[in-house]
Amino acid sequence: MSAKNGLDKVCTVCNKEYYISGYRAEKSKFCSKECWTKRRKLNECEYCHKPITSYHAKKYCSRKCSHSAMVGDKAPTWIDGKSLERDRARDGAELREWRTKVFKRDNYTCQHCGDKKQIQAHHIVEWAKDESKRFEVDNGLTLCVKCHSKVHGRNIGHRSKKPEILRCDCKAND
Repeated sequence: MSAKNGLDKVCTVCNKEYYISGYRAEKSKFCSKECWTKRRKLNECEYCHKPITSYHAKKYCSRKCSHSAMVGDKAPTWIDGKSLERDRARDGAELREWRTKVFKRDNYTCQHCGDKKQIQAHHIVEWAKDESKRFEVDNGLTLCVKCHSKVHGRNIGHRSKKPEILRCDCKAND
């Protein structure tokens, strides 16, 4: 009778004791192929709570669930539910009229650096913060793209020119 060269082990999935022989004895963790296929605990979809069939770290089982979970007040950019109303107002004639009045009052000149190129109308009191001041000319200021970006602390303007927007050589902003 020959001596055993394997090990008695406990399956990590079903906790059943099994014997494994030879070179695989040290690395073996599962008693059968069935336990090997069940080796990973599947995650649950955060939206519909169905098991996720992928073994990759995922929060949702499908794109549909992912999208549904980020709509309305669950969306990362949610403010107060009035974004559609604000978007419609931004595209309206009243805003274009307000912008023109601000530009005329400021003589189509940036009020920080004096530049007359690529001007934009800036709301002093933010658009989303106070609806009553949205179209008041006194709440507007003409700024060039560079100064406007500096005021907001982020790039505003054309995507192709974004790297140069951050470097504002304006004397008024130093």
